[in-house]
Amino acid sequence: MTNEEYEEKVKNLLFYIKYNPECNDEYKEELLSLNKNKTVSSMINIFKKDMEEFDYDDNNDLTYIFALLDMLPIISNNTYLDNLIANNFNDIHHRITDIIHIKPSNANKNQEARYRLILNILDKMEETSLKIFYYIPKDYEPNQEEYLDYLIFKNKNIDFIKEAITIFPYIVNNVDNKGNRLIFKILKNYLNSLDIYLSSINLGPIDDLIYYLNVFKLFYNNDKIALSDKDKKEMLNILKKYINNKNYQVNRLNEKLTYFTNQIFFIITGNDNNKTLSDLNYKYEVHDRFKEAQESDAKRIYISNSNLISKNKRDIYTFDGEDACEIDDGLSITKEDGYYRLGIHIANPNRYIKEASILDTEARRRTRSLYLKDQVIPMYPLLLSKDLMGISDKKNSYVMSFYYDIDEITGELINFEIKDEIIKAKKNLTYNDFNNDVIHGSDDIEYYDTLVNLCNISKILEKSYSETDTYKSLHNDDNISLGTKVVADAMIYSNHYVAKYFQEHELPYIYRCHKVNPNTIKEIEDLEEKIKLRNNNTTIIKELDMIKNIYPKAYYSSNNVGHDGLRVDAYSHVTSPLRRYADDIALRCIDRFYLNKFNIEDKKRYQEYIDIICDEINSRRRSLDEYEAEAYTRTNSTH
Repeated sequence: MTNEEYEEKVKNLLFYIKYNPECNDEYKEELLSLNKNKTVSSMINIFKKDMEEFDYDDNNDLTYIFALLDMLPIISNNTYLDNLIANNFNDIHHRITDIIHIKPSNANKNQEARYRLILNILDKMEETSLKIFYYIPKDYEPNQEEYLDYLIFKNKNIDFIKEAITIFPYIVNNVDNKGNRLIFKILKNYLNSLDIYLSSINLGPIDDLIYYLNVFKLFYNNDKIALSDKDKKEMLNILKKYINNKNYQVNRLNEKLTYFTNQIFFIITGNDNNKTLSDLNYKYEVHDRFKEAQESDAKRIYISNSNLISKNKRDIYTFDGEDACEIDDGLSITKEDGYYRLGIHIANPNRYIKEASILDTEARRRTRSLYLKDQVIPMYPLLLSKDLMGISDKKNSYVMSFYYDIDEITGELINFEIKDEIIKAKKNLTYNDFNNDVIHGSDDIEYYDTLVNLCNISKILEKSYSETDTYKSLHNDDNISLGTKVVADAMIYSNHYVAKYFQEHELPYIYRCHKVNPNTIKEIEDLEEKIKLRNNNTTIIKELDMIKNIYPKAYYSSNNVGHDGLRVDAYSHVTSPLRRYADDIALRCIDRFYLNKFNIEDKKRYQEYIDIICDEINSRRRSLDEYEAEAYTRTNSTH
C-alpha cells in the first residue's frame, strides 16, 4: 500500500467515526490496530494538506478533522509522536491564522460558514494540544516569545494582549529562551509592582500593580492554559515566601500587603468572584465619601462665599448634558465692528480652596471625578463642585474668563486677555435646549443672537485643530449634536491657545500631550526586523504595524511635545477644573505667571511642582479607567 493509499484509508476511517456513531467503536478499533507511527504521520499530512489547499469558495467536507483531533491524543503515546505532532501543529496553526485573516470582506453565506468551520477547527486543535502536552509548557518560537514579551512588559496594553491570545490561543503556555513560564514572569512583575506600591506610607503608583493583576487573571483563567497541581503549588509557595519576607511598621501597609497577595491567592484557588463597590474602592484607593473634616471645611467655604457680588454685565450661558453634575464652563459672545468677542468662562476652585489645604490635598489624591452607572464620585464635595463653585443662573461665582477678539472674516485672533472675575450665568441650559432653540428660534432676541453667533464662530474655531481618524474613533465624535460640537470647538480652541501662549513665553505650565514616542517606534521596528529575518510571520508583522500606527493615550507633562490626535503644536486641559485636578494646576499657572508678577525662583519652584503633579496624575490614569469599567459592570450590592 502506497503512502497516498494509506492516507486515504485513514481519512475514510475518520469520516466513518464522525458520521457513524452506531459503529463508532468498531472504526476506532480498526484505526488503533494500524501502525501508530504511520497513522499519526498520515493524519498530520492529510490535515496539513487540506489546510494548505483551503479555499473559501470550496465545498469540500472537512468535518473529518474533528474526529482526527479527537483520535490523536488516543493514538499518540510516546515522546517521538508528541514531538512530531508539536512540530507540525505550529505550521498548521500559522496556516489557519492566515486563513482567518484572508476571509473575504464581503463574505457570502457559504464563505461565512467556512469561516466559522475554521474557527471551530482552531479551537478543537487547541483543545487537542492541551490533551497531548498538558504538563509540558509550550516552547514557542522566538517570534511569538518576543512579541508577547513586548506586549506584556513594554507596551502594557491589555487589549493588544487579548488580541494576541485570540490569534495564538496556546501562547498562554509560553516559556522564554531560559525555560521560564510566562505566567510565573507575570506573577514576579506583579509582586515587584506591589513592592513599589508599598514603598511609601502614602502608597506609591498603583497602575502597574492593577495591570499585572489583570494580566495574571487573564492568563490563569484562560481555558487554554496548561497548569498542573505542581505549578499551582509553586505559585502559592512563591506568594507565601514573599509574604513571610515582609513586615511593615505601618499597619496600613500590612493591610494592603495582605489584600493584594490575597488577590492572587483567590485566583489560584478558584475563589475569585465579582466584587462589591466597597471592595473595588479599597482595591483602587478610591474614596466614595469625604471625611468629616473635609465635609466640615466644605461647609465653611460655602458659608463664607455665599454672597459674592458680580460686576460682569455680559450675557453668559452654560450648555451641558441632561445629567451634568459639575457645571464648570460658560460662554458669552458679542459681534461688533467686524469681529467677535468670545468669552469662555471657567469655574475657578482655586479662589475657594487654598493650595495644600485638606480639600486640595484630597482633590490631588483623587486626580479627577469618577462617573459610574448609578453615581458620581466627585473630586470635590458636591456642596462645592455641584453648587457653590459651579457656574449657575441663581448665584455669583468665581471664574477665570478667557476673552478672544476674532476677525469674523479671516478668523485671525486680534486680541486675547484673561481676567479673574465674579459672574452669574444668565441661564443654565442643556445641549438639547441649544439644538431646539437654534432650529425653532426664541422670543429672547439677545439669547437667539448668542446661539447664531456661537454657531458662526464655531466654523472659525474648528479650523484651529483637526482630529485624526484614530483620535476621533477613540472619542466617539461621529454623531455629536450641534450644541455639543459648538461648545467643544470653543473649549478646544481655548485649551490650545492658552497652552500656546505659555509655550511661546517659556512659562511653567501643565500640557496635555499626545505623541508617539520615537523610541517606541524603533523598538517595534527592531522587533519586526528580527521576525522577518527568522521567519516572515505575517500575522505578527500585521499586529505590530497596527500597534505602531495607534497613538498611545495622552498624558500630562511640563514639557510640551504637541498633541498629534488634534494636530496642534500645544494643548492643555484648563476648561474642567471641577472634575480634573490637572485643570486646577493650569489655572494656578495662569494666576501665577499671567495675572501676577513672578521671578526666576518662582518659575523654578513651580516647574518642579508641576513635574510631581504630572507623575501623580499619570500614574493613576490606567487604574482609574479600570475602576470605572469594573464598577460600572459590578453585580453585587454596595456595602
